[in-house]
Amino acid sequence: MIEGYYHKAIEMSLLDWFATFAPEPDEASISVQRSYDLNEARKTYNDNYIARSDMEIKCQLRYKWAMAMMKAR
Repeated sequence: MIEGYYHKAIEMSLLDWFATFAPEPDEASISVQRSYDLNEARKTYNDNYIARSDMEIKCQLRYKWAMAMMKAR
């Protein structure tokens, strides 16, 4: 085992652990987040606004789920 990898595995927080086992976000919730990104881009009138990728949206939704689990805990 790579020593650095082992140390990183030990440092996983409970939030990270919950996010790892969070359910996969469905296409509807990803679509809602995509439309939110487009609305934000229109509100800011910023040409440099970059919408999040689907992977970023999935990760953020999983961490939101994990935060809810931490709060319920």
